[in-house]
Amino acid sequence: MSFFYIKPNTISLTNNTCLIDGQEFAHITKVMRLSVGDSIELTDGIGTVHYGQIQLIQKSRLTVGITSTEKQPLPSKPIAVALSLLRRQERFEFFLEKATELGASEILPMLTERTVSKPQKKQLEKKKERWEKIIQSAAKQSQRAWFPKLHDVSHFNDAIKIDFDQKVIPHEKALEPIEVSPKAESILFCIGPEGGFSQAEIDLAIKHGFKTGSLGPNILRAETAAIHVCSLALYAHNVSKSHQKNDLH
Repeated sequence: MSFFYIKPNTISLTNNTCLIDGQEFAHITKVMRLSVGDSIELTDGIGTVHYGQIQLIQKSRLTVGITSTEKQPLPSKPIAVALSLLRRQERFEFFLEKATELGASEILPMLTERTVSKPQKKQLEKKKERWEKIIQSAAKQSQRAWFPKLHDVSHFNDAIKIDFDQKVIPHEKALEPIEVSPKAESILFCIGPEGGFSQAEIDLAIKHGFKTGSLGPNILRAETAAIHVCSLALYAHNVSKSHQKNDLH
């Protein structure tokens, strides 16, 4: 079933319907070619999923009749990734898409000592608007009821102060591989720019509770490393859930 986004609190409580226009209207009618009577799923991106049927299609909007609604729980083990802005925008956007598909709960764009791309405030506002659309599209594609939280661009020194149960910073000089603790209730990965982190940044991160770890013998692109750690965390979480189910039987 198709999955579409609606802004929070757009459901009419009087007749249990929802009006959809704009880009979602075009996607539903022109791309997916849904018609009156077709079933549809809607999410507000903050955990609510509405199930319904298309009742009416007009020139620039359509009406969905809501048949049922459910509130999905928050991810049990939030995964956050702080990634430096990259020299090439398309690489950062690729990361946004894949991190969303892999279940990242929070994404923190940041500036580091070696970050090359340092846009002005107005440029950042436009970039964030575009980034939100990329995340929204990826979340719909992977049918996520909770969209990742996209933070404002921050400095490395501020990003590392955020409180998480486990905090990891991959480093090419680390001897031990990264391990995701099954006991951690939340995890933050910090990924540097194309030139990596400076030693001063590594030392500062360790002072703020980060553990260093290796991602293997190959040198990865920054966006590849960021996607890779999402996969590691997702795998560890799934293994932990599997063990918990087995323990109950």
